[in-house]
Amino acid sequence: MRHTFWNDQFRGSPLSGRGWIFQERLLSRRVLHFSGDQLLWECREQSACETWPGGLPSALQERAAGNATKAAYTSWRCGELGHSLEHLGGPGQEHMRISQAITAEYSACDLTMPDDKLIALSGIADEMLLVFKDDYLAGNWRSQFPHILMWTGGKSRPRPLRAPSWSWASVDGKIQWQGVAYRVFVIEIISIETVLSHINPQLASSPILRVRGKLVELEWKMVGRR
Repeated sequence: MRHTFWNDQFRGSPLSGRGWIFQERLLSRRVLHFSGDQLLWECREQSACETWPGGLPSALQERAAGNATKAAYTSWRCGELGHSLEHLGGPGQEHMRISQAITAEYSACDLTMPDDKLIALSGIADEMLLVFKDDYLAGNWRSQFPHILMWTGGKSRPRPLRAPSWSWASVDGKIQWQGVAYRVFVIEIISIETVLSHINPQLASSPILRVRGKLVELEWKMVGRR
């Protein structure tokens, strides 16, 4: 059996790459997938299919596309990932890892209406908001600045802007989070001013970010090419 078995079954589905489906999959307690040749099952206890009705072998489970994010979020919301949600008392590094994994995978999904970029993720944001009591600013949590600025990628930035240029939600296409030592930054967040969206008061439509940092003058030269 190919090690890409689950990927081949799940990722080949027309719905698997849709933004709204991504949120529904994470929020649902149980999911039944209809692939081209069999049914696949996901729940809190296990992932299974007709080939392996008792659960995927561990080797396939680890390689299953999206399973890590789905499993981590399920454990996180159930209070089984290190600490209970209610006992965390506020967003920390664990919260940041979960939210970055979600946004990175979600960013690769397609949307019929590009302006739904943040709305199609708002159900997950609502769950996090209830526990962490944090401000949700254009797809980012206030307590995660400046870490949340460390992203790269995206294919294009549509106009007019649906989010500030410093937000991952401003671009179409998959983004990646850059690895950086926790709390090692040379910039200071001065202020984040927000204007609440009329669509969802929890979504800040026009946050203005002000930072203070040092500038270094660089000289760039191209070598070895004509």
